[in-house]
Amino acid sequence: MNPKTSKVKHLSKLLSLILSKSLSGWAFKILRHRFRQTENTGAELHTYSKERFIFDASNFVFLLLITTSIISFLIGQYVLKNEGDLGNWNLLIGLILSVSLHDILKGTLESYNNLLLESVETENARKVNSTSISNEENTKKQRYFLAYLVTGNPKFEIAELKFIDIEDPIRKERDSIGINLFEENLSKEFDDEITLRKARYILINLPDKDFLQPIALKASMHALGKSNQSKIRKDHPEYKFFKDIYAYMKAWVMCSLDCSPNNPMPISVIGLNYPSPQTPNKQLYKVAIKYIRNILLEGPKAQTFLKTPEAKQELKRCLSLLLDEIENLKIK
Repeated sequence: MNPKTSKVKHLSKLLSLILSKSLSGWAFKILRHRFRQTENTGAELHTYSKERFIFDASNFVFLLLITTSIISFLIGQYVLKNEGDLGNWNLLIGLILSVSLHDILKGTLESYNNLLLESVETENARKVNSTSISNEENTKKQRYFLAYLVTGNPKFEIAELKFIDIEDPIRKERDSIGINLFEENLSKEFDDEITLRKARYILINLPDKDFLQPIALKASMHALGKSNQSKIRKDHPEYKFFKDIYAYMKAWVMCSLDCSPNNPMPISVIGLNYPSPQTPNKQLYKVAIKYIRNILLEGPKAQTFLKTPEAKQELKRCLSLLLDEIENLKIK
């Protein structure tokens, strides 16, 4: 073989390899840049649609593979003349790979973009929900603040108060129903809030040893099918069930009293640990909580400590909320 011909062959092979590698690197650099834009901001999904992104990316790689296959064919056909068959095989394999990888890449990109879009939508929904809860709580606090002012002695007249920094719903209500009726509504809400706060004061001061522990123990034994004479010792597997019920009564219910119904304390902190955290028996927990709400809170012990109807009603409300949270808890 002529040394010059050999050098040309090797040089052509090297040129083909460098060219295909360069094109591949360039393609994936562009794709990675596009992915990073989408991941970092999420805004790219809105200005550059998912369908367009998938179409552009998959077809770009498709054209890249076709181009490198044709280059390899031409080099084999016209530069390495006696190795034309190699060029033909390169072209055929390149075409097969192009079609196969086109569909695989399109499916992969579509799945990836669906995950990104779902993540962005979830985050946006969370922000909207958080803002809604915040506005609702601000409105409630401001109404209570105004109610204090118009029920004091001496009291402020509504007309005296400046509503510049008051939430829009309150200002609109004042303007739509008139000052007198608005003031009456605030006074009634003030009385209801005072009653509710007294009820919550009773609840947060419920004695641990004389009320919360016995209530949790009776409910646990009832759910587990144990007699009233039975004892649940710390070395028994059932003890962690009693411990969970007690924790919900002692901590979760009490700390959820002042929370918005749409934003209670997370129960995942405590979890459902019986018979195991991985496979908890939700039904047992619901039986125990319902037994407290429907039976034990109507008994003589509850009447002694829950000194007002509002206290019992508020505790039942929290227990109903707890049942919903248990039902909706996702086990990981």
